[in-house]
Amino acid sequence: MYSQVKKTKYGYYELKNKPSPEELSEYYAEKYFQESKGAFQKAYSEAEIRFIKNKIARKSIIIQDNISTNRRKKFLDIGCGEGWALAYFHSKGWEVKGLDFSKYGCESINPDMALFIESGDVYDHIMKLTDSPEKFDVILLDNVLEHVLEPEEFIQSLPNMLNSDGILIIEVPNDFSILQKFLYEQQKIDRAFWVAIPDHISYFNANGLKSLMQANGWELIHLNTDYPLDLNLVNPDTNYVMDKTKGKKVHLARVEIENLLDDINPELAIKLLSVYAEMGLGRNITGYFKRAK
Repeated sequence: MYSQVKKTKYGYYELKNKPSPEELSEYYAEKYFQESKGAFQKAYSEAEIRFIKNKIARKSIIIQDNISTNRRKKFLDIGCGEGWALAYFHSKGWEVKGLDFSKYGCESINPDMALFIESGDVYDHIMKLTDSPEKFDVILLDNVLEHVLEPEEFIQSLPNMLNSDGILIIEVPNDFSILQKFLYEQQKIDRAFWVAIPDHISYFNANGLKSLMQANGWELIHLNTDYPLDLNLVNPDTNYVMDKTKGKKVHLARVEIENLLDDINPELAIKLLSVYAEMGLGRNITGYFKRAK
């Protein structure tokens, strides 16, 4: 399980043999070229759209509980993808900006948000922002940090872009988790299915993420997760790793469960998912950070 990765001093894992910056740039350039030229258009069901929007709404609740300002708030989404978060915060009156290597996903799903995106080399855009006087109240890294060659250097580039009371939100896959290790040891799975080369370079669990951020001057103010999808791997009838044909049904069940939790009470859903996070469960983990005082 550990043949392709090594543990860092902060407790998260990274590839033993990382691609070079040139290899990574070439890989993503080709990936985005294929997306922009392909005829396939991703489509979501009504339930999946609710699921996506509910996840963002929960983030908004946590933000409102931890930030206080009467000015018009500014939101930066690094790796904004299809523009869902941009659309949500824009609808709430926020000033929004997105960075991504391509506008393709956003133009396909949330085309009205494409004008708020700066596309091209994301790292170049970040360097320009760090040298500018522009500040943001919230910066979102949603499934971004695991793709970065040097996560610590990347994190160190962000403080100058945040207002003094601003919040940095980092969502990453919950990898090498307690549950995944249990599944492997009990032979419920036959491989570390979460290792995805070259897309994912680093592999975080909650402790690894918290350790990295604390060492670089960030204070954790909230930790959350999503529904612990990998619990389905305990049951052979829903084990989507050993039988990929089960994956779609498991995903749709997860969508229904999370939507139900939000229908019951989104604040209570946040509390429940926070407990899951503290237990090390959940397919993704989301940390909310402020600069340590």
